[in-house]
Amino acid sequence: MQTSSRPQPSKAKVISTHGQTRLVDCESISPIRFLHPYFTDQAVSLIMSSYGGGMVQGDQVEIEIDCTENAKLFLGTQSNSRVYKNDQDLTTTQQLRGKVGPGARTVFLPDPLVLHSGSRFHQQQSWTVAPDAGLLVGEWFQCGRSDSGECFAYQEYDSLIEISSEEALWIREAFSSTPNDYSPRQTGRFGDANLMLTLFAVGEAQALLTRALETLTAGQREYTQVPVLGEKELRPSPSDLRSLTHLEDRPVSIFRALGVTRADFDPIWQALQTQLASPNWLGIDAQLPMCRQMV
Repeated sequence: MQTSSRPQPSKAKVISTHGQTRLVDCESISPIRFLHPYFTDQAVSLIMSSYGGGMVQGDQVEIEIDCTENAKLFLGTQSNSRVYKNDQDLTTTQQLRGKVGPGARTVFLPDPLVLHSGSRFHQQQSWTVAPDAGLLVGEWFQCGRSDSGECFAYQEYDSLIEISSEEALWIREAFSSTPNDYSPRQTGRFGDANLMLTLFAVGEAQALLTRALETLTAGQREYTQVPVLGEKELRPSPSDLRSLTHLEDRPVSIFRALGVTRADFDPIWQALQTQLASPNWLGIDAQLPMCRQMV
């Protein structure tokens, strides 16, 4: 695989002052740019956008996020994160490194990742979370341009998420998919589903996630790994496949869901918005972009 020198990272830093969060440092490096629309008085929003509407082969994206002590941050994307066709063996990569300071709150809920036919994409997220902090991270994957019938036509997708304290690694979640080698439609993987959502709740976000989703996961079986990857019995309908797991020895909870269309996830976003719209999190006027799209 051909690679170029490591790119300069896009950076953003938020601080808390007099009970309000302020963006004090922001630098965008192509092909990524940060947008900074008003969100609430308590929290800052950063929206990641891309020049040209997506990432092309050979793009290497580096992002550094610093949410300092007692600050509150919502991090999202302007639209679907698209990765375009690869015909020159130049893998597209994205690496995000984030810090959540003591007492801080960070929410990263992007729109779906959509891999176009022939694309190759590797991404990695590394988060360090301080005591008394809360982190909610979503990884939302769509099989391709499914509305036009393009499903699992990409070449390769690798994802790695690591979440830790300053002293120890709490979770290392790896996902890999090469449709030409192993069909994602096989039983025990995606089946009829087109989208997969994974939510990681860390520290103070664990209770929030439990409250938000308790009615959606009541009576449903807990899984110890991604249901679509393990040799587990699948439920009859992908839109009914939801699970919430709390790790016993680490302050991490994991929620997973499959769906056929984006509408299958609407109850999840509505439930999360209800909990996030509080003074202790994003502010009482907080509205998730996903919920605005439902109107």
